[in-house]
Amino acid sequence: ILGFYGATLAVVVALEVVAQTAAIRAGRDYEDRLVRYHSVQGLRSSLEEFRSLGERYMREGLPEQRSALEAAIGDIAARAPRLQELAVDSDEAFFEARAAVRGIRAWEPLATQALSARDSDAPDAYRDYERADGVAAFVDGYLGKLLSLSLASGAARYRELAARSAESRRLALVVLVGAGMVALAFAAAFASSIAAPIRRLAEATDRMAAGDLDVEPVAVDTRDEVAVLTRGFNAMSANIRDLVEGRYGSPPAEIDTTVRRAVELLADGVDDGDEPPSALEEVRADAAGLAASEEELLLLALYGEAAEPLLRSVRARGR
Repeated sequence: ILGFYGATLAVVVALEVVAQTAAIRAGRDYEDRLVRYHSVQGLRSSLEEFRSLGERYMREGLPEQRSALEAAIGDIAARAPRLQELAVDSDEAFFEARAAVRGIRAWEPLATQALSARDSDAPDAYRDYERADGVAAFVDGYLGKLLSLSLASGAARYRELAARSAESRRLALVVLVGAGMVALAFAAAFASSIAAPIRRLAEATDRMAAGDLDVEPVAVDTRDEVAVLTRGFNAMSANIRDLVEGRYGSPPAEIDTTVRRAVELLADGVDDGDEPPSALEEVRADAAGLAASEEELLLLALYGEAAEPLLRSVRARGR
C-alpha cells in the first residue's frame, strides 16, 4: 500500500511539473512576443515621427530639425534588418517583414536626397520628399500588418499553451481522485483483513467462556501479529479441550463404578449429625483426584462431559 501511495504521489508530482513547465513556457513565449511587438511598434513609431518632422522641415528648414531627421534615418536603417529575425510566426509574417525591410532600404536614399535638396533649396526638394514619404507610407502598412499577425499568432500560441497547462492540471486532478478512490479501497480491504480474524477470535472466545469447548480453530491468512495471536488462541483452546476431556470427558470404567456407588449412597441419605458410612469413605478414597465433594461426584454421574461449567460454579461457591 505504501508503494502504491508513493507511485501515485510521484505521478501527481510529475503531472504538476508538466503543468508548471507549460505555464513557464507560456510566460516566456509571451515575454518574447512582447519584445518583438515593441521592436516592430518602435520602428513604426520612429518612421511616423520622421514623416511628421520631415513635413515640418520641408516648410521651416530649421537646423535642429535637420539634425533630428538625419539621426532618425540612421536609426531606422539600422533597426530594419532585425524585422526578419522577429517575423518567425508564419510565412505571411515573414513576407510582410521582408517587404518592410526592402521598403526601408528604398526609402533611406530617397529621404536623404530630399533632405539634401531642401538644404540647397532645390525646386524639386518637396517632390523628392513626397516620393520618399510615399514609400514610407507603404512601409508603415507592412509594419502594421506585421504587428497584427504577431498579435494574432501570440494570442493563439498563448491559448494553446494555457489549454495544455489546464489539461495537465485536469489530468493530475483525475489521477489524484482515482488514486484516492483506489487507496480507500485498499484501506478498506486491509482493515477487513485485520478485523475479520479478530472478530472470529472474539466469537470463539465468547463460546469458550460460555462452556462450549468444541470451538473450531480460527483460520487466518495473514502473517502479521493477528496471525500470531490467532495461532496462540488455537493452541490454547486445543490445550484446554484436551485437558478437560482427559480429566472429565472419558473416565475409565472403574471411575464410572465409583461414581455410581457414590450416587447410590447419597440417594439413601446421610444425616448431618451421623458419621459417614465406611462405604462412603471408601468411595471418597477411590475417587481421590476426581472430585472434591459428593456434590461434584453426583454432577459427574448425572451430566458427564457437560458437567464442567457446573463444576466450576460449585468450586467457586466452595472457596
